[in-house]
Order: sequence, then structure tokens, then C-alpha cells
Amino acid sequence: MRTLPQRPSDLAAYPLTLSNSSSLQLVTDAERQLCAELRILPRPYLLIKECLLREYARRQGRLSRAEARGLFRFDGAKVDRIYDFVIV
Repeated sequence: MRTLPQRPSDLAAYPLTLSNSSSLQLVTDAERQLCAELRILPRPYLLIKECLLREYARRQGRLSRAEARGLFRFDGAKVDRIYDFVIV
């Protein structure tokens, strides 16, 4: 049996298991992989994606990574990865 690390910074080495997620069918295989790596569930990922795309469209394609990071109040590195996946 594998034990989880004691420090939260070590959690990145353990991808999230999404097999029990009720919203798994809403994302593509590539998005599932991203969610597992970022350790977020598909439904919150979809909300972040929708918000980024709406803001990108509202600003007529002029949404920088720093501005995208400012839209959310959680780990900026996760927002950067989602921004790169969705926008770039």
C-alpha cells in the first residue's frame, strides 16, 4: 500500500485518480490527463476553462497569462497550465 507524502508540495508526484468523478464524461482524454496532473476534478476545471474563454472573448483575444492568473484566487501555476492548454 502506498502512503501519501507528509508535505503538500510532494503531492504533485501523485496524480489524482478521477475514476470516481461524476463529471468525468464531460472532459476529453487530454483534459482528464491535465486534471489528474493538476489534482483538480473535472467540474472545477470546466468552470475555470469557461471563465478563461469568456474573458478571452470579452477582451477580443487580449488576455495575458498574468491577467488570467488574477481572475482566480488559487494556485497561479495551475491557472497558467490551464491557460496554456486552452488559450495557447
